[in-house]
This record gives sequence, structure tokens and C-alpha cells, in this order.
Amino acid sequence: MAALIDSGYRHIYIIDTQNSLGIDHEATVDGIHFTDLGFMRFADFLIDNFAQLKLINTGLKKKKLRY
Repeated sequence: MAALIDSGYRHIYIIDTQNSLGIDHEATVDGIHFTDLGFMRFADFLIDNFAQLKLINTGLKKKKLRY
């Protein structure tokens, strides 16, 4: 990581993904490969984090869905 920063790369972020898929074990088929639900949860997780970092502007109020 330090080498990338020293090379001039900016805007490097580390996002902790612990519990990004929930704790009910329904988001993966085998603990690794996402199910449809897993992809939805991870996409929502990334959108929330990108918005907090001001990397994206969602523009619309996001309706919180319970998967």
C-alpha cells in the first residue's frame, strides 16, 4: 500500500467488510460464493460506504430494504 501511495496514487481507501453480508449465513452458498441475496447485501454495503466517503452521490433517498 505504501508503495502505491509513494508512486503517486491518491484516494486509496480500506473498507472493513466484516459483517457486510449479515450474520444469518444466507448470503453465500458455501461460505465463499455469493448467492443473489449476498450480491444484493454487498452492493448495498458498498454503496453505503462509498456514499459515506463522498465517492458517490446517491441523489435519491435510499429505501432501506430488509433482505
